[in-house]
Amino acid sequence: GTKREITVGVSVKMSDGGTKSMGQMVYRVRPIPHPEVLFGTKSGGAISRGEIATVSQVNAGLGEGFAFEGLKYTVTSYTFAVAPKSGPSYITQVTGNRICPDCRSRLTSVHTGDLIIIANVNAQGPSGKVILSGPTLTVK
Repeated sequence: GTKREITVGVSVKMSDGGTKSMGQMVYRVRPIPHPEVLFGTKSGGAISRGEIATVSQVNAGLGEGFAFEGLKYTVTSYTFAVAPKSGPSYITQVTGNRICPDCRSRLTSVHTGDLIIIANVNAQGPSGKVILSGPTLTVK
């Protein structure tokens, strides 16, 4: 992207009513990173049946490494899919960020090698609505 900078100047009001410049400094302005989608605490890869049982919602955020607090993303809907190694796939659209009861029942019957896919994640963030791709997880 483009390199952006801002200059911040500081001045003080003196007791005689005048102002005195105390200096200025140039700061780099970086863009906010793209939020990541988490299935529980996982952003992809392998997941155990025990971990699956603890997941109650799909979240979006800027991750542990993001330096500033207060920039929140709220998942408003997502596509949930289970693609088993054998048998038909299950796909549904979920409103909100919770794991719905029907999805929960599908998750209780997954087996090693099955895929859990979270996609088309709609989230509300500081700059409005964003659509994010979600994680694909393999049951281990």
